[in-house]
Amino acid sequence: MADPTQNDAPGNGPRTIYCMHCGTSASENDYACTRCGERVYIPDPARVPPLGFTSCMHCATVNEAHASYCASCAAEIDQNARISPDGAANDREYAGSRLGSNADSDRSSKQRGGGYRIGSGTFNPDQWGIPRRNRASTPRDEENTTPQEIQRWNWSAFILGPIWGVMHGLWWTMLGFLPFLPLPPTLRSIGFIVLFGVMVILGLKGNEMAWRSRQWESAEKFLAVQQRWATWSIIFGIGAFVAIILFLLGQG
Repeated sequence: MADPTQNDAPGNGPRTIYCMHCGTSASENDYACTRCGERVYIPDPARVPPLGFTSCMHCATVNEAHASYCASCAAEIDQNARISPDGAANDREYAGSRLGSNADSDRSSKQRGGGYRIGSGTFNPDQWGIPRRNRASTPRDEENTTPQEIQRWNWSAFILGPIWGVMHGLWWTMLGFLPFLPLPPTLRSIGFIVLFGVMVILGLKGNEMAWRSRQWESAEKFLAVQQRWATWSIIFGIGAFVAIILFLLGQG
């Protein structure tokens, strides 16, 4: 982990910040951590996440509730130093004071699009490189324009199905979890049909729906995130195949 005392880049270069997941140093212009792939930014205290904030005991900077290291100084986070969502929402001045003495942090947060917004869910999209939800003020023509290069079949969306859909803000894909509920055999059979339908729809149109659902910086960023999902889908597929083989051998 980088030296927490080296908090600013020399000269007029970009400021050094740290990954909240692993503490690796990065530039404020970077999109994701080079070690673990998580988004790197300093949260905006004006955008209060559902789980609140965690305050760094070393420099008093506001960090996300899931943070293990401070984004400003790389010190390990004491998870007991929590700031509740209600407390932060009712006292903006108090939350702003948690930024410490660094005058660049608020500007950096606005440039980086920090914050924790995923509707009413409790998932953490930043760990997967997924940006926040699309703003309602986005012009309709701009919002509905999907880059040509992402209009293609998505194998990770097909394999992971509703898991991929929920993490990309497509809440209707939760219907794919029906066959895993304690249902009668007939309804469970229908649930498997629904699951297969969700998987096919996501494979065909998942990219376009996910693009409209969130504020992606560019098609390149979107495809880079999908490449990461593809890796996990391959691991999941291999694990499922091995489990099926072992099950068949056990029945034999």
